[in-house]
Amino acid sequence: MFGRILKSYYSEKLGRNSTDIVVVQITSCLSSKYERARHELDGVDVSLTTREAARLLRTASGYDLAQLSPMEFDAPFGEASGASALSEVSGGTAEAILRTIGDLVTGADLDESVCTEIRGQKPVREAEIEIGDTVFRVAVAQELGHGNTLLERVKQVESPHHLIEIMACPGGCAGGGGQPLDCMSDQGGEISDALVRKDRERPVRKPRSNRQLNQVYAEFLKAPYGEQSKRHLQTEYTVRGRY
Repeated sequence: MFGRILKSYYSEKLGRNSTDIVVVQITSCLSSKYERARHELDGVDVSLTTREAARLLRTASGYDLAQLSPMEFDAPFGEASGASALSEVSGGTAEAILRTIGDLVTGADLDESVCTEIRGQKPVREAEIEIGDTVFRVAVAQELGHGNTLLERVKQVESPHHLIEIMACPGGCAGGGGQPLDCMSDQGGEISDALVRKDRERPVRKPRSNRQLNQVYAEFLKAPYGEQSKRHLQTEYTVRGRY
């Protein structure tokens, strides 16, 4: 999605052709390499896992990653809400969505204590979360085996949920298959905890409060589910055989 925005909205603001922009994605997700090659998904030119990026910096450049100092992101697109960090943790995307629902329904910040039951490391978590006069039934699963259990309930019309989040990796993207090997073992929980802290420390915690995101909508995307949003932010399901 971000690659598409860079090669459309941002290239127009720069007055450059989209082909002049090379988008390199650094991600914890191994599947991103396959996604980059899908004909339905354009926008990313090169996909590196975090493991590959760390190895590249360490071996080719001699950087000691532990000694590097944090830097601000370049503008534009330098502002990120707390929800963006939280979405890398199992249950975080569901909580970010609930924050938006709370904002739309009540006009106030969501009482985050209502999300307690969808947090944590249990393979499947379910909760009934009251927002305004509506009770939203939410389910969160991590790892595809547990996700399939939820999907079977949906197929059998046994699922009472309004919102289901399924992440393929244990702990969510924080425990992705492209992470450095030590992060995929004893440090996976520490990464999740660090992302939760980062969310709490951010001055902007809801996507709807991100000024730069709102500017992209005002100038380019116009509206959620509008023509531009569908073109640049959505894709279609493609049937594939087992491999």
